[in-house]
Amino acid sequence: MFNRFVAMIFECANDGFFNAAEKLERFISSSDNFIDILSQIGTIPESIAHDSTEEKLFSKASDSVLARAFRLSRTAKNQKDFKVAALSGWRNSNDYAVLCAPYFHYPKKQSQIYAQAVDHNVCLLSWEHLIFLIEQGIAEYEMLNFSSLWGFSEKVSYSIVVANRKKSFISDFDVEMLTCINKPGWEFDNALKDYRKNIVKRGAAEKTYWENERDEIYNLTYEQAITELIKSKKINEKIRQIDLYIRGISRD
Repeated sequence: MFNRFVAMIFECANDGFFNAAEKLERFISSSDNFIDILSQIGTIPESIAHDSTEEKLFSKASDSVLARAFRLSRTAKNQKDFKVAALSGWRNSNDYAVLCAPYFHYPKKQSQIYAQAVDHNVCLLSWEHLIFLIEQGIAEYEMLNFSSLWGFSEKVSYSIVVANRKKSFISDFDVEMLTCINKPGWEFDNALKDYRKNIVKRGAAEKTYWENERDEIYNLTYEQAITELIKSKKINEKIRQIDLYIRGISRD
C-alpha cells in the first residue's frame, strides 16, 4: 500500500498542489491497509527528489497520516513539525503539543531536542509509538486517558537537574506509555525488533533504487550522458531565468 501511495504522489504531482494534496488525503483516509503507510511514512523514498513538488506532497501527506493515526487512537489533534520551540507557540490555547518522528531518529544519548522539549512541554512521540498503540487496539475512553503521555515532558521537568536537561528520556517515555496502557515491556521490545526489520528491508529497497539508477547511467551513450548532466544541473532553466531578467531590465 505504501508503494501505491508513493506512485500516487507521482501521478498527481502535476494536478496542482492543493488538488493533489486533497487526492492523497482521500486516499489515506480510505486506505484499508493504513498501517503499511504509517509504518513507512517516516522515511522519504529515494525516488523523490529533494525540494521537489513530490517531496512537498509527501510532507503534506504525512500530516494526513498523522491525523488519521490520532483519530484511530482517539487522541487529541496536535501539530507536527521538527521545531520544538515553534510547536509550543502553535498550540495557542491547547493543552498539549506533539512532535512525531521516527523512533530510531531520536538521539540515543544527548541532544538539545530533549532540553527544548522539557522547556516547552512538547511531547516527543514516534510513528512507532502510534503503530504499537493501533496494533494493540488501544483507544482512549473514560477510564483510559493519555494526558500522562502528552504531558510527559512537563513531568520530566519537575525532576530533572540542569546538567541532565539534554539527556534522552525516550526510554522513560516508553515505560510511561506501557504503564498507561497496562502492557508489558517485552511486547514493545518485540514490536521494536519488527520495526527495525522493516527499516532494514526498506533500506535494501532504497539501495536497489540507486543501484538501478547507477546501472542506467553506465548504459547511457556519450550524448545521452551529456544531456542528463545538463538537465541535472538545470543549466537551460538558469539560462532562461537570466534571459527573462535581462529582457525585463531592457524594457525599463
